[in-house]
Amino acid sequence: MLATFLRRCGITIVLAAIIAKVLSHRARNKRLKEIQSSNSTGYSGFTLGKLDMRSKAQVSNGRASDHAGEVVMAPNLNFDLNQTIFANVEGMLKRAVLNKKLAVLPHWNDVAIEKIETVASTKLPGIISLDTPILNFMRDECDFTCEHADGSFMDHLRFCHDYSALNFKQHSPRVLLLHSILGVVTNIFPMAKQKLPVLENLVEPVEMLHITAFPSVQRTILNDTLLPYLENSGNIGQLKQVTMHRVIDNQPFTMDATQFWTHMNYQLVHLLDFLPIANWEDNLDDPQLHIFFEVYNFLKRNGQLHAKVDADVLESAGGLVYKIKKRLFINSVNQYSAEVGHNLEFTCDFN
Repeated sequence: MLATFLRRCGITIVLAAIIAKVLSHRARNKRLKEIQSSNSTGYSGFTLGKLDMRSKAQVSNGRASDHAGEVVMAPNLNFDLNQTIFANVEGMLKRAVLNKKLAVLPHWNDVAIEKIETVASTKLPGIISLDTPILNFMRDECDFTCEHADGSFMDHLRFCHDYSALNFKQHSPRVLLLHSILGVVTNIFPMAKQKLPVLENLVEPVEMLHITAFPSVQRTILNDTLLPYLENSGNIGQLKQVTMHRVIDNQPFTMDATQFWTHMNYQLVHLLDFLPIANWEDNLDDPQLHIFFEVYNFLKRNGQLHAKVDADVLESAGGLVYKIKKRLFINSVNQYSAEVGHNLEFTCDFN
């Protein structure tokens, strides 16, 4: 009798867990479906984005800094993960990790604000303006109105554009303005793939190549396959070309070596926006912190760091918690690509 009772209780608990997961999945995907709707145009919530204090410091100084002692991170009680690009992330542990990182608000001291604003006032006015036809397309034909992480999607795109414009002047900043238009890691697609010809007419061919490549290269960095492969190849200096598949439709594309190294600098600039604002030594379990330094050191070792990106030194390695988070991170990236039929495999040809 006892065994039968326990077995029935176990079945009930399993059924309840399955039902709860289904309901949670539906709630999170409700927002995702709204974002991905290809029939929606003319989004009233579209803004040009703005630079927060940390973004101003990074753009103005061309560096990644640990702002320990200049800012205090306080809990953001109004943060809602379901209103961000991470709305469809599943799993209690994964969502808890994201909430811990993102549900905070920075409070800067007056001395830091004055220092940052003083430098910014001399540097930021020199940044080229955002391209009007592209902005009109983003506003009228796409959806960039969701939250990104600790700010709006356009705040993130504005940071990437402005940093590139000021610190990677030899290449177009429009690439990073549009880097996520063909898909973000969590499978939100701000632009329907049917509008690809319109986008292609708005940018130069080389810009389109980098925009095409960005989501794919990003995923192969995040799932820890691309950089180890190249480092272990033994002849990275003889790299001829890299071929991958586009996330939005799985079509193949190829970058030659020069284009690839330029693109890796775009990826590095993008990663700046995901670093912890302060207390890096207390955030050694953050995969994004380590990924930034992996790409940064990869470019420096191979003499290919062309963007102006300086960085405070990170001496310590991640521990057990970092390894667990990294595995969750990798599994999530692989899962997202599988869900949309995206082939994460790549080929590297050498001379």
